[in-house]
Amino acid sequence: MPLLHKVSRSCKSTGAMLDTVDACSLLYRLQMEGVCVKDRWQELVQVTPPHTDDHVTVFNDVHFLMASLGAQEADVSQRLMEGLREVAQRALCSQPLPM
Repeated sequence: MPLLHKVSRSCKSTGAMLDTVDACSLLYRLQMEGVCVKDRWQELVQVTPPHTDDHVTVFNDVHFLMASLGAQEADVSQRLMEGLREVAQRALCSQPLPM
């Protein structure tokens, strides 16, 4: 799987969120097609921990969650879910600004 190796290396070298979410999406799609990508999840999940508590976009968070679930990193998955619950709770409790 030379393409997967290239994608993984790109994520690690650039640290760019777009590379990371693209790699998560690619691995998920390949896994759904029956390709064994278990070891690749382990490689990819190493890139995401510094961003576990960022919550910049739900889109990124869901992709980080895909990586942690694929790598079977229960602690990271739990931390992401707790953070997402907190973000959702804050959003529900926030009041709109007066115009």
